Amino acid sequence: MLTSQRSSSRSPLAFLAVWTLFLAMPGRVPAQVRAPSPEEKAKIDQAVLRGVAYLKAVQTPQGVWLPAMEGGEPFLVGRTSLAALTLLECGVPPQDASIQKALAFIKQNWANVQKTYDLSVAILFLDRLGARRDKQLAQLVQVFALRLIAGQTMYGGWSYDCPPLAGNVAQAFFATLQNLEKNPAATRIPPAFADYTVMKNLQQLMTLKNEGETGTTDNSNTQFAIMALWVAQNYAIPLKRTLYLAGYRFRKTQNKNGSWSYEYIPGDFGSETMTCAGLLGLAISYGITQQKAPQKDQQILRALEYLGKNLEKPSPDGGVPTQDHAQVNYYLLWSVERVGVLFELATIGGKDWYAWGVKQLLANQGDKGQWINGQYPGADPIVNTCFALLFLKQVNLVADLTEKLPLNIKRVDVDIKANDPPPNGTPSARDGGTIKDAGAINESPVLPPASQTTSSSPTPAAKTGFQLDWSDKRVMGIGAGLAGLLILGILAMTLKRR
Repeated sequence: MLTSQRSSSRSPLAFLAVWTLFLAMPGRVPAQVRAPSPEEKAKIDQAVLRGVAYLKAVQTPQGVWLPAMEGGEPFLVGRTSLAALTLLECGVPPQDASIQKALAFIKQNWANVQKTYDLSVAILFLDRLGARRDKQLAQLVQVFALRLIAGQTMYGGWSYDCPPLAGNVAQAFFATLQNLEKNPAATRIPPAFADYTVMKNLQQLMTLKNEGETGTTDNSNTQFAIMALWVAQNYAIPLKRTLYLAGYRFRKTQNKNGSWSYEYIPGDFGSETMTCAGLLGLAISYGITQQKAPQKDQQILRALEYLGKNLEKPSPDGGVPTQDHAQVNYYLLWSVERVGVLFELATIGGKDWYAWGVKQLLANQGDKGQWINGQYPGADPIVNTCFALLFLKQVNLVADLTEKLPLNIKRVDVDIKANDPPPNGTPSARDGGTIKDAGAINESPVLPPASQTTSSSPTPAAKTGFQLDWSDKRVMGIGAGLAGLLILGILAMTLKRR
């Protein structure tokens, strides 16, 4: 088991103030894009109960979910966070022993967490657990997010490892990010941070050619990172520059047929799973720029068209497919589910994606409640079961992003059929040129380029960690809400005395 080199009682990022806890605390309201029939729902509910029982049964006394096979990277924090997140989404209460043991393991090992998958899923789990209302958990999210930001490459994506920022270095990194986002022209980059992508001139990075065959980033690590960082915006972390460049990565690298590949290199062929990652990237590009997007986005429509063509049609007679564990790709099912709920699509390319997945999952659940094999690298029963349960529950991990999307949902299938993609795709984007279509980066980016000047000493962290902008409507609303609570408290005390 991994052990932390630091005391678990020491706050990982104590310089960020408790004000973070009051930022963006909406209630989580899950929404199903396709309600199952009563008969189907009964079967789904039973499958979920069995899957939850399996996950609880295979958790170790230390709170970890171990890989089925030895060798390779264990991703213990990521696996444990994924399983605990899944249990929460399936209705297991936060006080449950399985959740608390998982949390204890993460707290004990936070100092050693450097893997992109581990950092990303831990953020998603901690946020779902209630980190926005818990100072210590919020600080863990903050330090994990800073490590992810530092791990982004100049091509806008991530590989497997991120720098282990902590302590004074994390404080200085945060302060520099904050200054850079507020006033880039006046910000002096400390030499120790000059090589980090987020500190560089974004306009220059947008002219880079393809990463090439020797590239180290991939769209799988990248999609996990941007999901987590989208959530981390709720924790006072400056993220516009990071997510801006990540969105551009996907704008630039869509294949001619509407798909995306695992690598950064665009070409003629991609995969359904990575196309789902690309759709998330395009959604992020809208969300971070806050542009008033048109109802049609050719790149999104082409991606959905590609995805729809490659989904199996549900059997016309409503029958259940024959059991075939080896043919079910649970990572793909979960990826399709995330697209479906993100864009609020009951169908993709005219196909009922939920019915398509449910029939595969109900037919292939094991006798212990698990799902085996998986048809993707790193598949094992625990991860498969998590992906399957998240699919069945129609979980949207970035629900607030859905509100910012450009599509007219009721017309999306009509738009896909009417869409006539250009024969050469988007060559201007692939060649490193300026992208002109909806939601893309233009010649006057929302974010100005970073200053390329450096200083001989790190920028000192602000005494309070960050400053609240009282002109911000969110902060004004928070202030008004707190004032209202104070008034109610005074009234209550007055009435009690009477």
